[in-house]
This record gives sequence, structure tokens and C-alpha cells, in this order.
Amino acid sequence: MGAAAATLREKDHRAFDILTGTPVSFRFDSADAHLSTVAPMITLDHSGRICEIRFNNRSMVVPRLEPDLAREFYSAYRTFAELLYAPEAQLNFQLDERKLNVSSPLSN
Repeated sequence: MGAAAATLREKDHRAFDILTGTPVSFRFDSADAHLSTVAPMITLDHSGRICEIRFNNRSMVVPRLEPDLAREFYSAYRTFAELLYAPEAQLNFQLDERKLNVSSPLSN
């Protein structure tokens, strides 16, 4: 994801600025957990380096934005998504079932 964010910064600085400057709510609720945060999709550290990326369409809450900013936000979001889902950005591999060991600390 970091490479996609760096590419976005390089090729579409306005989109990058929107995704680093627009707070977005992310929320997940289940019987066991209630998780939420409000932060930009891309967070920079004090030196301007990319340090966090939040990209989850299932937990993202629709941001309340003025219409013009909403159009720009969703355009930036789509551009970033296209970079993330590009075939060259994907890592695909097959696990060999004979070499897979699954365990859980909650197993009895």
C-alpha cells in the first residue's frame, strides 16, 4: 500500500493532499468488539513520510463533506483504489496445504 500512496503523491499531488488532509471515520461493530477511529486515509509523520494507510470500504463511514470537496474526495479515493488494485500492485500466492499449520490461542 505504501508504494501506491507514494505513486499517488508523485502522479496526482492534489489527490494525495485530499487523502492526507480529509478526516474519515472508520467503524466496526460486532458482539465482541466496537472499534472506531477518525483519521485521514493516508497519514504522514512529522517529516512528511507516509506512515499509515487506512483503506477498508466495509468499515469506512461516508464522510460528510461539501459537494465540491466530496467530488474531489471520491475522485482521489478512486484513483488510489485503482493504484491498489492494479495487477502490478498485487501479491498472489498459493499455500500448500501440507505446509500450513493453523493454531489458535483460544483452542481447548
